[in-house]
Amino acid sequence: MTGNAIIQVDDKGENSIVLYKGANFDNDEEFIDKVLDDFGKNDVLVLQNEINSMKYLIDRAYEKNMKIVLNPSPITDRIKEFDYEKIDLILVNEHEAASISGKKTNDEKIAYFKNTYPNLKVVMTLGSKGSIFIAKDEKIKQDSFKVKALDTTGAGDTFTGYFVSYFYQGKDVKEAMKIASKASALSVTKKGASISIPSLDDVKNFERSDV
Repeated sequence: MTGNAIIQVDDKGENSIVLYKGANFDNDEEFIDKVLDDFGKNDVLVLQNEINSMKYLIDRAYEKNMKIVLNPSPITDRIKEFDYEKIDLILVNEHEAASISGKKTNDEKIAYFKNTYPNLKVVMTLGSKGSIFIAKDEKIKQDSFKVKALDTTGAGDTFTGYFVSYFYQGKDVKEAMKIASKASALSVTKKGASISIPSLDDVKNFERSDV
């Protein structure tokens, strides 16, 4: 049986999720090698902390010169085992950034990533306060788009998908941050997870007054 998620949503649209790992933790090294045979230099691998053999997967993808993107959700103790020097981009919320860095304030978290992993690109989402992109001496702030939230399930995944797509197509970082923020905002105006992810046309046509 594959992995499953039980999602509860409160009256304010905030969610609480219980995960059942199922077959998601049955990936062995032979299977990983077989999958990665079809990929190579500059292909983008997006990982979330929901499968086993993460360290091996990161190591093998790095050997193949792939661009590794990590969203370390859900946070577990094994995030400390990952070699962040091999990761090109990490997307974290404030809680996840605190768990990795051990820091309390956002300025301290940003300083930790810049000083400890100077080549790592970081996107930190700040909920209603927007998001920040950090890469070496570059720091870009993106405001959030104000909407009426019905269900926040999938908002982070929507942001990740849109940002990664735009960023690795070579689009401007500011453009990638803006499109991802719009998409994430639109996603919370509908109930559900994958069914709430907006189309690119809907995102491009989105204005604050629409919702």
